[in-house]
Amino acid sequence: MNNLSLVEMVDKTGKRKAAFEIMISHVRKAKYPLIVETGVSRQENNFDGDGMSTLIWDSLATETNGTVHAVDINPDNCTFVKKYTGNRTLVFCGDSITFLNVKELEFQKLSRSIDLLYLDSYDLDIDDWHPSAMHHLMELLAIKGALKENSTMICVDDNLLINGENVGKGTYVADAMKRLGKREIYNGYQRMWMW
Repeated sequence: MNNLSLVEMVDKTGKRKAAFEIMISHVRKAKYPLIVETGVSRQENNFDGDGMSTLIWDSLATETNGTVHAVDINPDNCTFVKKYTGNRTLVFCGDSITFLNVKELEFQKLSRSIDLLYLDSYDLDIDDWHPSAMHHLMELLAIKGALKENSTMICVDDNLLINGENVGKGTYVADAMKRLGKREIYNGYQRMWMW
């Protein structure tokens, strides 16, 4: 189990800190919050590198009586993160799009909507960011039935501004959100919208 406090973890996240603080504030306002994450923490004490988001969500869920549903396709990552999270975090090993499709139906049957959707599954290759960006758009489409208007916050990790152009994992999600009239609430290394 992780022995750092939520504040201590967030303080270590560098370029992600401001966005994490916005997400944490949002989740704390929800009753029994539901957090869904694609891509899990995979390396010890890598807060500045990967963000260690699963550990942050686990700590937040413990504080708020919430639940985390996290998925990763790599069995080693799933094994790793289970050692550092408690019983409020459910870790699933498999393809994130398939997982989200199943969860969409499950949450709809329970009349349950997601409070925070955190998309960070497909590693970014900055020289060819299109496959990762497309994958994250497909994740959004797979779970959109479990999102609640003006209530679900959506975040995509690993975005950069290069030569004045936004590129990275959230590029196609950003385009979809703009077309759907969804408000972007943060644009940095992480990009966030309110559904």
